[in-house]
Amino acid sequence: MTSVSRICSPLCFSGDNEGFSTLSLQSADLPYNLALLAFVILALSDTSFVEVELFSGMEIRGLVLRVPGGAYRIEACGDSVVVNGEGMEEFMVWGSDDKEITLDGGSVLRTYSGRITVRSRRGRLVITNYLRAEEYLAAVVAAEMGQAPFEALKAQAVLSRTLAFERALGGRGRFADNEEFQVYRGTGPLTDECLEAVRATRDEVLVYGEKPRMVQVLFHGSCGGRLARPSQVWGGYDLPYLYYGPDSVCAADTSQAWRAAFSIDSLLRLFGTSDCPTVLRTDSSGRAALVGIGGVMIKGTDFRKRLGLRSTLITGTECTNDSLVITGRGYGHGIGFCQKGASLRAASGDDYLKILGFYYPGARVIGK
Repeated sequence: MTSVSRICSPLCFSGDNEGFSTLSLQSADLPYNLALLAFVILALSDTSFVEVELFSGMEIRGLVLRVPGGAYRIEACGDSVVVNGEGMEEFMVWGSDDKEITLDGGSVLRTYSGRITVRSRRGRLVITNYLRAEEYLAAVVAAEMGQAPFEALKAQAVLSRTLAFERALGGRGRFADNEEFQVYRGTGPLTDECLEAVRATRDEVLVYGEKPRMVQVLFHGSCGGRLARPSQVWGGYDLPYLYYGPDSVCAADTSQAWRAAFSIDSLLRLFGTSDCPTVLRTDSSGRAALVGIGGVMIKGTDFRKRLGLRSTLITGTECTNDSLVITGRGYGHGIGFCQKGASLRAASGDDYLKILGFYYPGARVIGK
């Protein structure tokens, strides 16, 4: 099985030339290489910060912000915020290790460290969290993989760091806190193991090619036993460093099977028909590529989105006079790093480099 190697960057002194990466500093891509590697070594230091937009994709018009010794009722009013009855352009508060900030949005209650800034845009609150990069990464690892074995947490830490700083290096602004980027839920889910996983992989990112580029990071909850190709799920092109094919470890886990039931009324509402859907075509990973329902063909990804299915790896459909039952396996798009598979591999003794090597066989870790 492939194991990702770890390479000392040219900007990381090792005592002799043999410890340096073989990356050429005379290449035509010298400015990019220096920018990438300097960014990894310097921007990921204890003094680097990131900015995250909280409650991404949600419409929050009012919330209560609590700190030790006080609470603030904040409401949106056009492009201003009203804080305890007083209008202002923005409201800002800093937290600390012993002074967490709690945001109560009614249906959502979360705690944060760092700085919270609240503004309003067209009557909707825009809430951002400015905090140390490594603290953010530890919280992401906790939200994404929770109680997974330590080596799986380390693999997730490398991927989450790569994703975060590939975006930052590209100058694409603040991060989202939902599945569209990577899940961040503040300090609530944090554990000591997640903090240690980030410390143990400090400065490490995943790259590919002789002239290194950060990989496009893709991960999901469970592949259900087989990894998919981006071109078959989303269209476009495949990535040369990803693994596509069976994941026997994940396939052997029976807990990845799911069942979803729907009423005929919900079919009528969503598709305008009560006809039983049929998977017309699958891709090479067995996922539904095309589904037929009521004489109409729709993409498997659209079918999944409309019904809120866990995945497009559908194993069966069964219709009665008043209901539809769909069975399947896995959770998520099935491309790249399988979090469930990584957890199972770590539990069986694989270290994080070997885990990354299975899902990203064409990549390598640099840093430290």
